[in-house]
Amino acid sequence: MRSTSTTAACGWTWEPETAEGEIPAAYDFEITGTVTAGEPPVMYDSNGTGYPGSGTEVEITGATLVKVHDEAGDHPGLPYPFHENIEALFLSLVEATPELRASIEEALCEAASAAHDPANRADELYDRWKDSGGRRVVA
Repeated sequence: MRSTSTTAACGWTWEPETAEGEIPAAYDFEITGTVTAGEPPVMYDSNGTGYPGSGTEVEITGATLVKVHDEAGDHPGLPYPFHENIEALFLSLVEATPELRASIEEALCEAASAAHDPANRADELYDRWKDSGGRRVVA
């Protein structure tokens, strides 16, 4: 039996470097995703047989450019020229970079956990994700 999925959102700033190591602009995104909590293992007998459980799954469903910071100042993201191309490029980078993907997974799990537990009494969803070593993000 699978757990219920939660839609979550988190903020993320991307600062791409040029070949010369400069950062000409920074891009703030709102990343949305679906987080499905895994199931804990269940031991049926003392010999160790049972259900091994399942890991938490995270799927990135989108990235919206919220703000651009460059030498001319701060600009709203949606009217920014080529914002769809920048969003698509960022999602491609997320898919191709395991460390970035894992960091975004963690942020989405934290956001989903906070949505279920505003008082932050327990963080079961996040703990399951960490214990399972995380799952692949689908962009």
